[in-house]
Amino acid sequence: MKRYNVKVSTKGQIVLPKELRDKFNIKHNCEVKVFADDEQIYIKPIKFEDEFQDMVMYCLKRAGKPINEDTIREYESRVRDSIDRMVLESREEYARGEYITLDELKRELDAEKKEVKAGWEEAFKKAASRMHEDDPVIYDDSLDFDK
Repeated sequence: MKRYNVKVSTKGQIVLPKELRDKFNIKHNCEVKVFADDEQIYIKPIKFEDEFQDMVMYCLKRAGKPINEDTIREYESRVRDSIDRMVLESREEYARGEYITLDELKRELDAEKKEVKAGWEEAFKKAASRMHEDDPVIYDDSLDFDK
């Protein structure tokens, strides 16, 4: 095991040597897990598998399921099967030409945003018209969706 001496800043920060960052593919803003026992501190790059296992554990706890190797394995299998089905469906849709570009998706979302805004404005106007004339209606520009 190779050892490195690093200094701890006044904020408690350390700089991982470039050799280690390169070896473990740790880039700017990457997250790492830090573990400690009674004598040592460990730093481990977070990989997809770690996040996946954390998600599985969270879901099992939330569902009130027993957390043991069998339930973890079963849940992981079910999630992986679901992901495999989604990937397969996506590939089939792509092969049939049933996809849109990110620019097209953005345009669709912008159009939906305009429809929602128009609906809220219409609802606001109707509500305002029903109010008694003695009650002043003040337009609150914090509700302006374009800001």
